[in-house]
Amino acid sequence: LFSMVIWTLWNRRNNLRLGKAVISLDQVLHQAKERLREFALHNTVHTIPVRRQPTRWLPPDRPLYKLNFDEALFVAEQCAWLGVILRNSEGQAMVSLTERATLPFMAIEVEAMATRRALLLALETGFDWVILEGDSQVLITALQNNSYTLSHFGHLVQDIQYIASCFSEIHYSHVHRHCNTVAHALE
Repeated sequence: LFSMVIWTLWNRRNNLRLGKAVISLDQVLHQAKERLREFALHNTVHTIPVRRQPTRWLPPDRPLYKLNFDEALFVAEQCAWLGVILRNSEGQAMVSLTERATLPFMAIEVEAMATRRALLLALETGFDWVILEGDSQVLITALQNNSYTLSHFGHLVQDIQYIASCFSEIHYSHVHRHCNTVAHALE
């Protein structure tokens, strides 16, 4: 209300200076309240419901296989561990893998290496209908949107997309880290 009163007074002063019609001083508060009501009427916040991320691991909706992957960096040892688990629609583990890798440059690159290894493991074991699920929003978004080809890990994204083209059906899903605990624990 204070801002509207100040604006109304400022507007009244400008109109006086320009020789235009002005409201009386006793009408300033009433007009400020009216302008505030009008402003509130036209500037309401409309909330759009957002689909919340799951708070725990969920099996796939269809008889697909869910392929979770994660990585862990050990800078002091100059290595990284990759963890992969593939589960069916009932949540049963079909295949899992842990693998040590030489520490590359950045965490996103190790995450991409884990993704690549997860897809290769699924293909090697004959599972080609998967939901690839990880906790790296940047990587999952890059895979979903076919983007980041010019980034420092773009060559890995392109390689992952090439491998993904060998699947009969593949979907990408981002989950929060606490929903990816099994893959993380494998590292």
